[in-house]
Amino acid sequence: MGLPGPDAGKGGKHLILPPGYKGEVPAGYFVGKALSNKVFAGARSLPVNGDAKGALEALRAIKVYPLVTADNPKLLTFVDLTDKPMDATCLRWEDNIQYWQKLHEVIDAEPIVEKFLPMYGLLAALGIEKGKPFAPDARTKAILEKAAKAGRDQMLVSAFASERPDRFMWQDRKWEWAGLVPNTAQFETAKAWTWRHATAGSPRPLSRRRPCSTARLGLARSTGSATATPPAPSWMAARFTN
Repeated sequence: MGLPGPDAGKGGKHLILPPGYKGEVPAGYFVGKALSNKVFAGARSLPVNGDAKGALEALRAIKVYPLVTADNPKLLTFVDLTDKPMDATCLRWEDNIQYWQKLHEVIDAEPIVEKFLPMYGLLAALGIEKGKPFAPDARTKAILEKAAKAGRDQMLVSAFASERPDRFMWQDRKWEWAGLVPNTAQFETAKAWTWRHATAGSPRPLSRRRPCSTARLGLARSTGSATATPPAPSWMAARFTN
């Protein structure tokens, strides 16, 4: 949506269809087909010339409603969390058995996606299957706990101590791309794992081609050898212009 989307910032109607939708697709919409039952949609309004009030008004002008109510829209109610504490990160469970429990919850709640069939097979070997309880014994639980910690640490080191030459935005500086895989929201390592603690991924904003909305960059290098606990990164969204 917006500048990097099909409406090119001119506004429009976007329709998100659920998995396996077989009904008629109405005209007049930019249509997206979800692979999951739960869909996350983010919208950002930039305060042009510091006009924060105008940016907020633009956000409030967005209307979200079920397609069946299109003739008389039943609008979604937005909850303003500006002054309310909220922790939407996975820090509490990303390095312990809860990681696998959360993964099982997702697998159990969502439809099977054909392109992920090989991954479902691997998870089944760990006791994570759709429609079946996840109840690892003490030995398996200990192995999975250790794997969660090791996997998280490996991702952090490979992200923040990468030697890939294309990680840099500018070769004479240290700003690195948040996602190492160009033009996709499918991140390669934990650099964007950290980034996702604050936001979410979408292919267009992570494009390295111009024009696009923003360039997601991070600065997380320090002198000395890499460790399993790299320094906290600083993030910057640099606007691309022609």
